[in-house]
Amino acid sequence: MEDVVFGSGALAFGDGAGVYGLWPTLTMPVLLLRATREMLPGTGYIVSQRDFERFPAMVPSATAVDIDANHYTIATSEPAAIAIARFLERRD
Repeated sequence: MEDVVFGSGALAFGDGAGVYGLWPTLTMPVLLLRATREMLPGTGYIVSQRDFERFPAMVPSATAVDIDANHYTIATSEPAAIAIARFLERRD
């Protein structure tokens, strides 16, 4: 329900509403992993392609990585573990 309410707010109040208004305040390194497979066929994504592209544009300290997994398997996928390890090993 929280996602539905957020989506409704963003549609009603524009791109500055909700979480989008908070993104520019992130100043620390941030890793966004996006599952490129739908949660279940036909059910959509937690992070849309638009948000995946928009997030690092709005948060200069962000790294965004597409992972070939779905919402339920991304946390245990090897590509996600590799992306997390690389992110943690960075020396920015």
